[in-house]
Amino acid sequence: MATQSATGTRPAVPALMAFEQDTLTKVFFHAIDNRARPDAMRYKEAGVWKTISHAETELRVTRLAAALDSWGVKSGDRVAMLSENRPEWAITDYAALGLGCVDVPVYPTLPSNQIAFILNDCKAKVILVSTAEQLAKIQEIRAQVPSLERIVSFEDPRGAPDVLRFEDVLEEGRKLIEAGTTESFRDRAMRVESDAVATLIYTSGTTGDPKGVMLTHGNLASNLAAVSQHGVIEFQ
Repeated sequence: MATQSATGTRPAVPALMAFEQDTLTKVFFHAIDNRARPDAMRYKEAGVWKTISHAETELRVTRLAAALDSWGVKSGDRVAMLSENRPEWAITDYAALGLGCVDVPVYPTLPSNQIAFILNDCKAKVILVSTAEQLAKIQEIRAQVPSLERIVSFEDPRGAPDVLRFEDVLEEGRKLIEAGTTESFRDRAMRVESDAVATLIYTSGTTGDPKGVMLTHGNLASNLAAVSQHGVIEFQ
């Protein structure tokens, strides 16, 4: 059926097909189970391209989730990420989502006062930062954010004994898993509901404070289904 618009007749948009992976956690494990590629993620380090496989990605996500869980991070808690686009960002994202947490990405270009507002508004429990530059912003405002219990740095936080190094956190998670003290991450992740809030995206306020936009797993999974159905990306 065609519809009429200001520019003339246009074909109707077909209805969205049923999509089994109705949460981002199901999308994650679908990719892990069906892709098994050596280059799930690619990144450049010192001018050289490196890869992380699907298997290694799952391992790191599971270990980070185990550590977060041991800290008392639970479903509904806010996990903030102050970072540029890099593999640790994606690993953190999926670990938080699999625990039922809400991830809060924070633009790395923001000044410390706006970051403080966002962290207080969402009541972030943990924040993971990318570089020494971003860590300095958090250290400047930490006393202003009473909800913040832990800071993790993707890079070595030299001279900051109260900040955890990302690789050390993964090692902590590995030990917890090997000791058998954690629930299966996959089982927990697959119980996340489609209508659960996945992320809070803060808009840049030009005339006032930023406002957090809530997006559910279903919101984002349906976007993936739509672009896949229309050939924008291939979902397998």
